[in-house]
Amino acid sequence: MLYSKLPIPLKAYIVAHVALLPAVLWAASRTASWQPAVPDPWGTLPAWILILSACVAGTWKFRMPGISGIQSLVFAVVTLALLTNGVGAAVACAALGVLVTHSVKTGDHWWRLHWRREPVYRHVFNVSHCALVCGISGLAWDAAAGAVPAGVGGTLCRMVLFVGVYFLLNTGGVSVAIAMDRGAPALEVWREHCLFTAPGYFASAVASSLLWLAYATAGPGALILLPGYYLVFRGFAAYVGALRHAEEMTEKVQSLYEREEEANRRKDEFLAMLAHELRNPLTAISNCHYVLARAELPGAKAERNLDIIGRQTRHLKRLVDDLLDVSRITRGVVELRPELLDLRDILASALEPTEPMARLRGHTISVEVSDQPVPCHADPARTEQIFSNLLANAVKYTEPGGRIEVSLRSDDDRAVFRVRDTGIGIEAELLPHVFDLFVQADRSLARSQGGLGIGLTLVKTLVGMHGGTVEAQSAGKDLGSEFIVRLPLSTDEWEAAGSGTCEDGEDRGATVVVVEDNEDAADTLREMLDMWGYRPLVATTGPAGLALARKSTPDVVLLDIGLPDMDGYEIARTLRQESGSRVRLIALTGYGRAEDRDSARSAGFDHHLVKPVNPEELHSVLRRVLAGHVVHCS
Repeated sequence: MLYSKLPIPLKAYIVAHVALLPAVLWAASRTASWQPAVPDPWGTLPAWILILSACVAGTWKFRMPGISGIQSLVFAVVTLALLTNGVGAAVACAALGVLVTHSVKTGDHWWRLHWRREPVYRHVFNVSHCALVCGISGLAWDAAAGAVPAGVGGTLCRMVLFVGVYFLLNTGGVSVAIAMDRGAPALEVWREHCLFTAPGYFASAVASSLLWLAYATAGPGALILLPGYYLVFRGFAAYVGALRHAEEMTEKVQSLYEREEEANRRKDEFLAMLAHELRNPLTAISNCHYVLARAELPGAKAERNLDIIGRQTRHLKRLVDDLLDVSRITRGVVELRPELLDLRDILASALEPTEPMARLRGHTISVEVSDQPVPCHADPARTEQIFSNLLANAVKYTEPGGRIEVSLRSDDDRAVFRVRDTGIGIEAELLPHVFDLFVQADRSLARSQGGLGIGLTLVKTLVGMHGGTVEAQSAGKDLGSEFIVRLPLSTDEWEAAGSGTCEDGEDRGATVVVVEDNEDAADTLREMLDMWGYRPLVATTGPAGLALARKSTPDVVLLDIGLPDMDGYEIARTLRQESGSRVRLIALTGYGRAEDRDSARSAGFDHHLVKPVNPEELHSVLRRVLAGHVVHCS
C-alpha cells in the first residue's frame, strides 16, 4: 500500500517515531551504558563481527507455534552487542538487523536469498521503531545499574529488565500500527500476533548471555562457540517446528473429530426423519385400505380414498427415488443422458403433479413462460427432477394460502428458471448451508413440512452436472425465498435441428407381453395396458414368458429382471437372437444402478424403467417405441 493511502492516524504514528528517535538516542548517548557495561580484559568485540552477525541473523527466521508472525535472531545479536559493546552498538545492530529482516527472504534453504520489495515508508518505520525501542530499553538498562549489585549476577538481572521492556515496547508498537491499518483493537492484535513471541525473546537473550559469559572468561577464543550457537538455534528452530507440527496435527484431529460428530448428528437426524416420513404415508395407505375393505362407500368417498392412496404412494416413490439418487451421487455413478429439448415442455411436466398439491394447500401459482423455445441440451428426466424438487419445496414450505411465482426465460446464453414463494423463508445462518446434505430448516418434533433434507443437494449436483448454477435467496425467516437455476442454452443446435416436430404415435392394438413374477404387479399392469387399448399377455415365470413371447410374436415385452428359474437378461438375449430388432424390450426392475442399466443395454433392452414405475412414464415410453422412435436404455 502506498503511503498516501494510509489512514491519517497511521501516518502520524510513523512521523512521530521518526521525530522522537533523535531525542531518545541523544538521551541514551549521555548515559554511562552507551559504552561497554562490563570492561573485560580482551576489549570489546570488533564492530565488523557485530555487523556481520546482525546481517546474518536477520535472514534466519522461524515461526513460533500458535501465532501468525515470524521471528529472527536479530534480538540475540542486539543483546550480545549490549553486553559487550554497550547500548550504542545494540541500537546499531537492532536497526541494521530489522532492515535485513524486511529486505531479504530465504528460500527452502537459508543460503538461498531473495530480495523483498517493500515500500520505503515501511523500512523507515521498521528501522526507526527498532532503534527507538532499543534506545528506550537502553535507558531502562542504565537506570537499573544503580539498583542491582555489580558483577555478572547484577548484569543478568538488568538483562531481564531490558528484555521485558524491549519485548513490550517492540510488540506493542507494532500491534498499534497493525491495528491502525486494519481498524482492529490493538490489544486483540497483540494477543494474536505477539503475545506468544515472548519465549523467543528470552531464549535469544539466554543464548547471547551464555556467549558473553564465555567471551568474558576466555576472550576471543570463545568465538569458536559460534558454530555451537548456530546448532543451538537450529535445534531450537526444530523444536519450535515440532511444536507447530504437533499443534497443526492436533487441530486437524480436532477438526476431523468435529466433522465426524457433525456427520453422526446429521445421520441420526436423518434416520429419525426417514422413519417419520415413511410412517406418515404408510399410515394413510393402511387406513384407506382398511376403510375400502370393510365398508360399502359411495362413489365420492371411495374415489377420495383412492386419491389418498395414489398421492401417498407417489410420495413414497419420490422418497425412495431421492434416497437412491443421493446414494448414486455420493458414489459418483450418476450418468446423464442428454438430448436437445425445450425446457418449457419439461416445466409443463413438472407442474402437472405440483398444481394439485398447491390447490390442496390453497396456494396461488402464477407461471410466466417465454413465448419462444428455451432450448437446452439436457437429460429430460433429471431436468424435470430439478424443476419438480424446487416446485415441491415451494409448495411444502409455504403456509396455506400463500403465493408461488414461477418463471422460465432465456437470458443471453442461459436459461433462467425462478421459483419465488411467500413461505417460511431461510434464516441467514442457514442460507450458506441450504444445499448441504440432510440440512433442513424445520427440526421441530412436529415437522409439518416433512422431507429428508436431500432434495436441494440433488438439485445442486444435477444442475452442476449440466454445467449450470443454482442459488438461494431469502430476506430471512417468514419472508419467503427464491431459487434461481441457470442452465446453458443450445440455441444454435436448436436452430440447426429446425423447428419442426413430430408427434408421438402409437398402435392401440399392439400386443404387449408382461413377464412379472409378482402376481399383484402383473395384474395391475394388465389392467393398465388394457385401459390404454393394448392387448396384454401375462406370464409369471421366466420360461413361461419366453414361451409366450415366441408364440404370440409381441410388439413389446415388459420384462422383469429378477425372475425365478430364468432371469430377464437371459430372456432378453434369447429374444434378440431369435427376433432381432423387431420386438421392443423394456426392463421393469428394482435394480436402478448405473451398472444395472449397462447390463440391461448389453442384454439387448431398449429401455430400462425402475420400479415403482410412474404409469404416465410407462405409457409415454410405449407410445414412443411403438411409433418407431429410438428410445435409449436409460
